[in-house]
Amino acid sequence: MTEYLSISSVLKKSPGKYMRAYLYTESDNRDLGYFVSQQLEAIEQSIQGLHAYIARKHAEDQAARRMLRTARLGNGPLNHRQRALLANALKDPDRTYTVASHQAAHTITYPTALKDLNGLVTAGLVSKERVGKASEYFVLPGLPERLAL
Repeated sequence: MTEYLSISSVLKKSPGKYMRAYLYTESDNRDLGYFVSQQLEAIEQSIQGLHAYIARKHAEDQAARRMLRTARLGNGPLNHRQRALLANALKDPDRTYTVASHQAAHTITYPTALKDLNGLVTAGLVSKERVGKASEYFVLPGLPERLAL
């Protein structure tokens, strides 16, 4: 997990602590204790920041799942494949989908994948665009607001 830590952001917020640790190290016969202590404090703050970020993203994911559980497609609920696609789209709104990619992701037949995607188009959640011989499906802007309706 340490590869995801960013102590530079912590150091940027309080550059004085870093500079004092550096100066104390220089002026106290190169005793690295000051610097190590300051760096460990920065790492601890970075870990707390990472935990807060993970908790925030988890809460967002849970809210999206709750929203998708109650979302409806016309007069019926979304099926699990459509909910999975929309959950993915909430995380990555610029991603495009094809019938083949939806078919492969859920191990379903071509007509079932086509029906799922066209149902989302009919509901106004996804747009369809012809690209070459295939069609690509794009999530429309404002998906969370559309799902809340």
